[in-house]
Amino acid sequence: MIDNKGYRKNVGIVLMNNKNQFLIFKRIGADAWQFPKEG
Repeated sequence: MIDNKGYRKNVGIVLMNNKNQFLIFKRIGADAWQFPKEG
């Protein structure tokens, strides 16, 4: 559900392996990085 400011509640996580590498994704067709998310 989106609140009156246009945001929806969600949870973020950071995935890191034992080599201290992080999992991130780059959006196709955009110069931006984002966390993986569902839905």
